[in-house]
Amino acid sequence: MSVNDTGTRRGFLKATGSAAAAIAVAGCSGDGGEGTETEPADTPAGDTDTTETDTEAEGDQAPNELDLINGTMDSMDPVEYTLANAGEVVDQMYDPPIFNPNGTLAVEALVATDWSVSDGGTVYTFDLKEGVQYHGDWGEVTAQDFVYSWERLAASENSRRTYVILDDLGVARETMENDEGNEVYEPGTMGVEAVDDYTLEITLEEPYHDALGVISSVRFGSIPEGILGDIEGYDGEVDHTDFAKSSPVGSGPFKFEMWDSDQEAAVTAFDDYHGEGPMVDRVNWQIMEDSNAVYNFGMNKNVDAFVIPTSQYDPNKVTVENTDDLGRMTGTYGPVRNGDTMQYNAVPGLAVNFIGFNCLNVIKPARIATAKIMDHELIANSVYKGRDVAGYHMTPPNAFPGGVSGYDEHAAEYPHGYETTQLDEARQVMEDAGYSSDDKYEFSFTITASSTSEQLAGQMRDKLSSAHINMTIETAPFATMIDRRKQGQLDAFLSGWGMGRDDPASVLALLYPPNTDLRESGSVIETNWVERGNGTGARTQAAEAWDTINSNPRDTAEQEQARADAYIQMEEAMWEDVPFICFGHDTYQRFTYEWADITPFGPTGGQRYNTVEIDTDSKPS
Repeated sequence: MSVNDTGTRRGFLKATGSAAAAIAVAGCSGDGGEGTETEPADTPAGDTDTTETDTEAEGDQAPNELDLINGTMDSMDPVEYTLANAGEVVDQMYDPPIFNPNGTLAVEALVATDWSVSDGGTVYTFDLKEGVQYHGDWGEVTAQDFVYSWERLAASENSRRTYVILDDLGVARETMENDEGNEVYEPGTMGVEAVDDYTLEITLEEPYHDALGVISSVRFGSIPEGILGDIEGYDGEVDHTDFAKSSPVGSGPFKFEMWDSDQEAAVTAFDDYHGEGPMVDRVNWQIMEDSNAVYNFGMNKNVDAFVIPTSQYDPNKVTVENTDDLGRMTGTYGPVRNGDTMQYNAVPGLAVNFIGFNCLNVIKPARIATAKIMDHELIANSVYKGRDVAGYHMTPPNAFPGGVSGYDEHAAEYPHGYETTQLDEARQVMEDAGYSSDDKYEFSFTITASSTSEQLAGQMRDKLSSAHINMTIETAPFATMIDRRKQGQLDAFLSGWGMGRDDPASVLALLYPPNTDLRESGSVIETNWVERGNGTGARTQAAEAWDTINSNPRDTAEQEQARADAYIQMEEAMWEDVPFICFGHDTYQRFTYEWADITPFGPTGGQRYNTVEIDTDSKPS
């Protein structure tokens, strides 16, 4: 199979000819069923007033409101948003048939009351609740609404996750030839049917071992049939821009209230919600990107829970009192600056932090040399203060074949320095490429403006100087960095990926070469690991391994082993060509004041807030 082959079942957007799906995420919140890009550091740092203020008012009771901090968002449309910050809000407003409660990998009914799978494993039938209502005056949720909504996910020009249903899930459909001569999805032909008002049926091309994990994503939530006119057969009743920015409609536990793009977002309780709660009247997010401002806002008790930025985090203040069978750690953190001791929740995340290269702009010897000067253990324990686990693979340990022990055993084979650096080898690689102390190779490295990212970049720059490389450091807001990368304007960048499920394919998609090609509307992450770049046969190895993964979708021992072998082949192809350097895996954390009762989250980091309770007598008003 060539790297341009589009015949695989889950060949991602290249095979479907759909709209662009650049995935940009800042934060650790997973969104179920898919992988999303994350910013692996503090929120951007800056100069702020660090004076604390008294937030308590005598005799006033605090509102029954959950107050949080969030970052830049892009859309409230469940098929369009690309930032995990937006996903945290979207998750509150839309209900898929099934879901993963509290960021765990368990699958539970939501709009569905039950589901069944055919003997052949290709037909999934969902029995839906009767009487589930949409927000506002949009009436009852029916199976036809899901047919319409899932068609939007597959065919709308506004969808940024077409691959999730067409290729990852592999729904049965017909294809047609587009203007470029490629076989693409023919709109309106998916195997999704409303058998009656409360019975939804979906047919896959072949059995897929993690179909329920995919469908549990909020991307599979429903909106009222015909509300938007962005697919064939519908004129629409609401302008899409209005829907995405100011008037979204779902059936989740909270309904949209407001979103001021750089200031604040809020949702309010939906009194007619069909499920549990909501227990709070409102959820409010202050949007801020300055890490000092985040910390001060939290220390002033203006929020109920937040993530302490790494620059202010002290691992010695953590006391873990319990670790459950899902790996969720609970305990205390403190005392913090304001004298309080906070509730602590942490879990090893399904995530990876990495450096990505534009392989057209940075030669392979320089990429290899960069890999050899990096001390993964030092980065995890010093730069990230133990919040990262040193990493060498794209797949995190809790999803790797063989688990943590399998991960460690294979990581020991890392050719660029396992638990050490190879500075002499890095220097030799560059000298073999024709560079010297008098004639250094140059490339730029783009990061967000946080103290953690700057510390990491500074260490890299200093070591690379000894290896005949002059690396300049550039800073940009995360969204700007994504835009510049899509234009091919970056040499190297700092980023990360959060998995919504524990299928390694949801992160190894980044190593399928066509997904890296910025010429393609379906590029997922633009590292340009393509034929016109300066790679080797490792690129073909990755493409063939991806084909093997897609050709073995069943939950049998034989096919599981075939996938496991292919996962490792993709990791080793990355080691050889170095389109990415994976250096760590996140531990997701949350710090909560004692007046807020929030269930600990699981390894995806995502969570719905309908069961949160606030002690309004104890919370500062």
